[in-house]
Amino acid sequence: MNKKFYSYFMVAITFLNLILTFPNISEAAELTPADVVYSSPVHQASPSDEFLFSNSSTMNIQDVTIDSTDPITKVELKDASGNVHGTLVNAGGNKYRLSSPLTAERIEVVSSLSLELGKGPFQWFRDPGNRRVWMYDYDEPPAVGEDPLTVTQTNRHYLRNPDIVPQPSQVSCDYTVRPIENLSPFPTTFPDNRPCNQATTTRSGNLSMPAAFDFNYGAIKIPRNYVSGFNLQEEDLEFTPDATMSLRKRNITNTKIMPINQSTFGYRFDYTITFDTVYDNLISDDSNGIVIEWFDNWTIKVRGNTYKYPKLKAYATTGPPATNPDLTVNSLTGPGCIESNVSAHFKYTIENKYVAVSKGFKTSISVDGISIATHDFPTGIGITTLTGEFDYTFSANTMKSITIFVDSNDDINEGSNNNNNSLTVNFTAVNHCMEESPDLVVELSVRFPVIEWKDMNIFEVDIKNPNNSTCTPVEGRFAIEQGTKAYQYPYRPVSGMTDDIPFAWNGTKYPGDMAAGNVKVYYALLDSCGKTAYAGPKSFEIIKTAGAPTVSLAWYDTSTNQEVIEVVQGANVYLKPTISDSRNEKVTRLWNFNNGSPWVAGLPLAQGWSSPLNAAQYNNITASEKGSHKVCVTGTNESGVSATGCSILYVIGPEPTAVIDVSGWLKEDRRIQLSGERSSSPKHSTLTYAWSINPVAGETQGTLADLTYINPLTGKLKDFKTSKLGQYKISLIVTDTEGLTGEAVEIIDVAPDLDPIASNTANSRATRELSDGGLATYTIEGTVMSIDQDIISKRFWYFSYDANNDKSFNDAETTTAIDEEALIIGWEYTYMAGSEPLIVTKTNAHILTLKGKHVGGYQWRLQGIEIPGQPTDLRY
Repeated sequence: MNKKFYSYFMVAITFLNLILTFPNISEAAELTPADVVYSSPVHQASPSDEFLFSNSSTMNIQDVTIDSTDPITKVELKDASGNVHGTLVNAGGNKYRLSSPLTAERIEVVSSLSLELGKGPFQWFRDPGNRRVWMYDYDEPPAVGEDPLTVTQTNRHYLRNPDIVPQPSQVSCDYTVRPIENLSPFPTTFPDNRPCNQATTTRSGNLSMPAAFDFNYGAIKIPRNYVSGFNLQEEDLEFTPDATMSLRKRNITNTKIMPINQSTFGYRFDYTITFDTVYDNLISDDSNGIVIEWFDNWTIKVRGNTYKYPKLKAYATTGPPATNPDLTVNSLTGPGCIESNVSAHFKYTIENKYVAVSKGFKTSISVDGISIATHDFPTGIGITTLTGEFDYTFSANTMKSITIFVDSNDDINEGSNNNNNSLTVNFTAVNHCMEESPDLVVELSVRFPVIEWKDMNIFEVDIKNPNNSTCTPVEGRFAIEQGTKAYQYPYRPVSGMTDDIPFAWNGTKYPGDMAAGNVKVYYALLDSCGKTAYAGPKSFEIIKTAGAPTVSLAWYDTSTNQEVIEVVQGANVYLKPTISDSRNEKVTRLWNFNNGSPWVAGLPLAQGWSSPLNAAQYNNITASEKGSHKVCVTGTNESGVSATGCSILYVIGPEPTAVIDVSGWLKEDRRIQLSGERSSSPKHSTLTYAWSINPVAGETQGTLADLTYINPLTGKLKDFKTSKLGQYKISLIVTDTEGLTGEAVEIIDVAPDLDPIASNTANSRATRELSDGGLATYTIEGTVMSIDQDIISKRFWYFSYDANNDKSFNDAETTTAIDEEALIIGWEYTYMAGSEPLIVTKTNAHILTLKGKHVGGYQWRLQGIEIPGQPTDLRY
């Protein structure tokens, strides 16, 4: 029987007898739990929380050190509730290791804030040649799985309206589509049919998530760098129109969002717009056609995944106190590369636990079971670690097993602890210690050769397999270098034949604290054959250009959170600036309340605002003083460039405002219309209306008796007329429900009702024509107009003949009144001027011919009769 085994067997029997004889001599004990350190970054919202968050679905822990003078029977990972999440195994000495990674609960989280996607236009354009056709361009979406910002086919959509319209209308259109590369000739066929005013469009770009961007898990805020797998959902997308836009949420349908590019945060979503509102902007209307646009504005919350881990501690359980030492071999190491026929140097460590040993012992070294050396430790070993070294030469390119056996002569009584006295490690020798060339080839590129300070770059790798090797990519790591600064990204699994990583500003710095200047990029790829392929350096430049801040300031009504420029005295308001920078530099604020208004100048002291005045916004301000109040804020960026934004608040009193609008015709006996509809109450109270209409003394011929109006003189609308010209004073008093009043006065000037003016033109001489029966012809054109825009209702003609040829028509006979409207064009009518027959013909509108057969003088006269050009009956 093996000596070590026999000793172990006898100790075991003795120990068993002790247990049988003394059953309760010792019990297991649990040591003070040891803190656990995760091997990857985790987030703990507060020290009292019982769980942590990570962007990794599995997690290892660092080796845990357990110091105990008693044997350790087990080490478990437990959470605050005592649930066991894993068992640690001994890693040598007093180190304990988790044999397999922890797994976590995946949780979907939503960002605390919405990202502004900005305002963008949609353009329609009308074809100048065929004005019934409206068009727009649309970039088709990339294929599933592709980057959402991939350049795709752009198509032009043509909608042929039934009529020529100033913008796409709400009817059905003939429809066709054509790639923009093939726009000529213009489509002649429209095979489909669809609504004229509907179009599908897209918005895309790169999400700009600031470093302080966080996500909600209940009441817990989780920073962005502990979240991964970002995505956008239609339910989180908000259409947010402002006052400059006519489109509203009801106009938006069929929203579809593509998956985010996890490296660049590229996004795209498509949606359909129904354009049933008036356009926001007319860009052009010329020989190139009409171009009109609508604006739309979006915000969205970002979703992502985080992994929830329990906060763990390592609980070690000990057995009965040890009565024997425990000698172990902790490690055996050799050169990274061993050449055959070249002496190689090896080191090992041995450790003793529990009980110190003063007796000497031996340790043997064997290769493939053949002893090559024995080391003496004559003074024994305390509760500590000792080191041994030896050399060995491999005679061929082969693998050999080297074993270290502590206490090889069984000099030390370890009792039951003698089952862990040896350690065997395999080593392989080669001809030459030169690294074998990898089969895979790495091509490294940097997307942007120059970036502005705080902008992002992308490092990209294409992996080639030119020899069709069976080796496949396993892990890759990017590294960067700038002067004495260097940073290595962690190794990450490589899926497929590409790899990329963003070089991004984290809110305070770049990785490795890279500064403005040249940066070198490297890449290392580990393959399944154990080889490493390298690429680089590739360089890019970081330049730092001074940013330009943009600052605007606005007052807001606290009750509605809406921007205001006018409020009623006593309203509660707040001030909030909007500040950005062209280079995303940090911008500091400095407020200025000394702009002429004593009330505003006194706000900092009255409100107890601390100096310097650099708050993000100022709240809970009571607008107690009437008048205009100006406040400014100046933003200064990191480059020292400043911009200032100001805003004026107009504080009005609570009393209503009366407004009189006058319409109708300001003439004698005409209907004059009065309206108080534009009167208003700042407090939106119901108003009552009281009118008065009075002649202005010395400025009119009229009296109150000459006025006709609808009684009583109340209500928003009031009509009246007067038979006398001159000036009249109109007064309106409006009263709100609290008895506050406002008054307006208008002076109107009633003009006289002027007579129409008639005139005519004709040839002054006419000759008798034998071909026309000896008649002489006069062609007469008559004009009647009202200089005060009344309606000419009748035109009467009168004709006379100077029968006695005395050059006077005082005694001449005249025809009866001839109603021009009763004459039919082209017909001849005979009228008698005394005994003289006259032939009258209407040849066109307001043009007559007069024919007479006798020599002498003829005279004609035109009379025009007008009626009012506006109703005068006040009942309607």
